[in-house]
Amino acid sequence: MPVNAVAPDAAAPAVRGAGSSTPNATGTTSAEAEDFEALLGDAMANPAAAPTVTLAGMVAAIAGQPVDPSAIRPDLSPEPAGGADATSVRAAGGPGERPDLARAGRGAAVLAAGEQYLGVPYKWGGTSPTTGFDCSGFVQRAFADIGVSLPRVSIDQSREGTEVAGGLDNAQPGDLLFWRGSGGRPNHIAIYAGDGQMLEAPSSGRNVHYRDVWRTPDAVRRVL
Repeated sequence: MPVNAVAPDAAAPAVRGAGSSTPNATGTTSAEAEDFEALLGDAMANPAAAPTVTLAGMVAAIAGQPVDPSAIRPDLSPEPAGGADATSVRAAGGPGERPDLARAGRGAAVLAAGEQYLGVPYKWGGTSPTTGFDCSGFVQRAFADIGVSLPRVSIDQSREGTEVAGGLDNAQPGDLLFWRGSGGRPNHIAIYAGDGQMLEAPSSGRNVHYRDVWRTPDAVRRVL
């Protein structure tokens, strides 16, 4: 059974997959190791929102052994207080739940591309519609489908395009929404869909979906 755990030496702020992807002696990439440390850094800053760690991962950490990052399941996009309901987490196909892409302007193309992956499961580090996406992997894929190249991880994606002055109040469909973790570095990203909605790969155990923008983003970037 997973248990909440916090490990020491969490120096790195929350970043998805920053750094090299070359495997080390344990088979874990340095990018994965930084993700692991980043998540633990968030856990130390906010234990109540700590990700879950498998018992094997906790034992390995206590023993000072390398910990497989797959032992951690991040939840960087939690549900609003009181849990999810039909108005806060939107699925495809329900009446009135899909945004009107005819009014989405330049963002319509990327939203249509992203809709191909509605229902694809979240997978930390994932970049595949077959096996799953994490938040930045999903955004990268949706934009790639319309011929726009974005970096792989959210911290690099947060430097693309131009900042939208006024943030969410001036966001347009297709803009990128970012939320920061401890250390002020982005740890979650979504595509704004208009009308107060966003399209995202949310968190472990959930699927790509539309949902209300229930938490004000820390930054909005326009790349289209």
